[in-house]
This record gives sequence, structure tokens and C-alpha cells, in this order.
Amino acid sequence: MHALRRDKPDRALSSCAHRTGRMRGGAAQRSLRLNHKVVLETSGAIPDNAGGSSVTWLPVGTLWAKVKPGAGRLSTGEAGAVSTTDFDVWVRAAPIGQWARPVPGQRFTMAGRRLLIESVTEQEPHGLYLRCLCKEEVYV
Repeated sequence: MHALRRDKPDRALSSCAHRTGRMRGGAAQRSLRLNHKVVLETSGAIPDNAGGSSVTWLPVGTLWAKVKPGAGRLSTGEAGAVSTTDFDVWVRAAPIGQWARPVPGQRFTMAGRRLLIESVTEQEPHGLYLRCLCKEEVYV
């Protein structure tokens, strides 16, 4: 509920998950702490008055997420060296087609960082959370 109102961090499941029937292997399901405010953005084309268009990012909405950085690497891109870092971003699940359900090709922004969403999956058995595999690229 708080994730939709966007005013407080999303609460994790209580430690009494066994009372609500959320069981996994005889133990209460592990809860996630969604404590990072992220903005979900989608790309859009804007005419450039010269017969073409330029790509811009438009905000879709704000979500609470758990953000976990992964491995990083340095490689060579078209414009020079590129530092790439993988991220796992967990958000509360939403039905397919709703604005709060990320799709590949969108991105999250938080504190000046831009995380491109590469895939989205329901990782745990009850479908309460979505795991978004993201990548951040920084040109150095």
C-alpha cells in the first residue's frame, strides 16, 4: 500500500508469515526490505524539427526497491573506456500491463544513477516481488 502512495518505504513481510500461509519448505518466506526510492522511466521519441527525432526518457512512476550491486568490469566501447556494473533490483510485483511493472528496455534512476533494465522475472514462488536484472554503464 505504501509503495502505491509513494510516501514511505515499502514494508517487508512480517516475521509471522507462517500465519498468513506464506510458507516455503516449512519455514516462513524470506522478506525483502524495499528501501531505495527509484524512478521508473521509459524511452520516447521527440521530433527534432529536421525530419528526425531524438530519444528522451520520460518518468512513468516512483517505486520502492531493494538494489543490490553485482560484478563490475572495464571494457572498451565506441567512445572509449566503459565501466559496466550489474545490479539486481527487486520491486513489489504488479500485474502485466500496469505502469508499476517494469519491462526490458525501461530504466530505473536513483541518486543520479541510471540502471537499464535487461530482464524482469518473478523469482520467488508466490510472485510477490519482481527481480529486474539491470546494467549501469559509465564512460570514463
